[in-house]
Amino acid sequence: MRNLLYRGKRFDNGAWLTGDSFVKNIDGSIYLMNKEENALTLVRKDTFGEFTGCTDRNDIMIFEGDIDEDGFTVSYCNGRNDCYGMNVGWYLQRDDWESWRELDCDVEIVGNIFDGVK
Repeated sequence: MRNLLYRGKRFDNGAWLTGDSFVKNIDGSIYLMNKEENALTLVRKDTFGEFTGCTDRNDIMIFEGDIDEDGFTVSYCNGRNDCYGMNVGWYLQRDDWESWRELDCDVEIVGNIFDGVK
């Protein structure tokens, strides 16, 4: 069984925060459990993403929204979003939404859609 982890950029200072639980309010705001402060911390909802359960070649955790060395973005297909007819799971996709491949852990993460490429 994999650990559920989430990340998002703190609303107050823009730093990345990782937590194992979150609360989504009726207004859409998202709070991650910040274990260092033992409190729920507001994160920017446009940066919120889930850990895939994989680490890349450099042992970096791969999250939703990360970008690999080929320019593909990590996305989750739940059968209800823009991936009808595909298996539920993690994928790498191009910006054009036409090029998809299943996520394997044999990739190198070079950035994310929020901060850009390193």
